Amino acid sequence: MHDTEMFLDEIKIKIYKPALYIGVLTCLGVWVGDNLTNNSNIISNIFLPFFILFFSVFIFALKKGGKKYFELFEILSICLVSLYMVSIYANEIVIGIPTGILNINKYYLWMATLYVTPFVMLKPRHALIISASVLLIISALGVTFLVLSPKDENLVHNADTIIQTFLSNVFYISLFSTILHLKNKMQEVEIRSNIMHSIAHTDMLTGINNRRMLNELMDTLIHQQKPFSIVLTDIDNFKKINDTQGHIAGDQVLASFGQELQKNVRENDIVGRWGGDEFIVICPSLSEGQTHQLILRLKNKFTEIDCASFSFGIAVFKHGDTPELLIKRADSSLYEQKKQTQGWAVITSQ
Repeated sequence: MHDTEMFLDEIKIKIYKPALYIGVLTCLGVWVGDNLTNNSNIISNIFLPFFILFFSVFIFALKKGGKKYFELFEILSICLVSLYMVSIYANEIVIGIPTGILNINKYYLWMATLYVTPFVMLKPRHALIISASVLLIISALGVTFLVLSPKDENLVHNADTIIQTFLSNVFYISLFSTILHLKNKMQEVEIRSNIMHSIAHTDMLTGINNRRMLNELMDTLIHQQKPFSIVLTDIDNFKKINDTQGHIAGDQVLASFGQELQKNVRENDIVGRWGGDEFIVICPSLSEGQTHQLILRLKNKFTEIDCASFSFGIAVFKHGDTPELLIKRADSSLYEQKKQTQGWAVITSQ
C-alpha cells in the first residue's frame, strides 16, 4: 500500500507541474484583463497576484525538493482556493445588500475549482468535509443577503439565484465525490488484480517467475516471431543435497540460486523456476553464441562463491517452435552437457 501511495504521489507531481504553469498564466490573464476593463475588485487585486507568486514559488520548490514540499503545496492550495472563492462570494453579498442587486457571475465562473481542488488532492472523506464546510458558509452568506437586502422586485430573482447556487454546489460535491469513489474502487480492483497476477505468476520459494509465467512469455515471443533463446539449468546432484543436508537446506540452495541468477543476467532477460531444481533464463534477441557468452559470465560470477555445481542447456528459437519443443531441445542440450562435464559453480545453503 505504501508503494502504491508513493506511485500516486509521483503521478500527482507530474500533473501538478504543468498545472502550476497554467495556473500562473491564467491568474495573470484574469488579473490583467480585469484591470484593463475596469472590472477588478479588492479581492482579485489581493488574491490573483498572490496566486501568481504562490504558484511560481512552488514550481521552483517542486523542481528542487520534489516530495519535500508536496504535502505543504496541497494544503496551502486548498486553503487559498477556498478562501478566494468564499471571499469573492462574500464581497458580492456585501456590495449587493444595500442595493438588493446580487451579481455573482465571477463566483459561477470559477466555482468548479472550489471542489476540484480538494477532491483531486485529498482523500474522499477529507475532501467531503472541506467541501461541505465551504457550502455551509456560502449558504449562510446567501441567507444573510436575503434577510438584509431590500424586499423589492429583485427579491424573488435573488432568492432563485441563491437557491440555484446552493443546488449547483451540492451537485458539484456529489459529482466529484462519486467520481473519486469510482476512481478509488477502480484502483482497488487494479491493485487486487495485480496482487493476484503476481501470486499466480511467482514461485513462492524463490520469489522469481514460475512455470506459468515462463510459458506465457515464451508464447508471447513466439507469437511475435521475435528472436530469443532459452537457457535451461539445473543443480547437479541436488538430490544428494536434500538427502545429506535436509530439505530445508535444499530449499535454501534453490532460493539462493534463483536470486543470484536473477541478479546476474541482463536487464531484459527473464528468469524463472521451471520446476524442482530446474531454472530457465529467457534471453530476447540473443543468438546461440551470445547466449554461451552469458553462460560464461554466469560461470565466472558463481565460481567466486563456495558452491556445488550446475549444468545448462541452450535452445534458440526457430520458426515453427513451441515452448515444448524449445524445452525439449534445451533439455537434450542439458543432458549432453551433464555427460561431458560437471563443476559449474552455484551457491549452497552455507
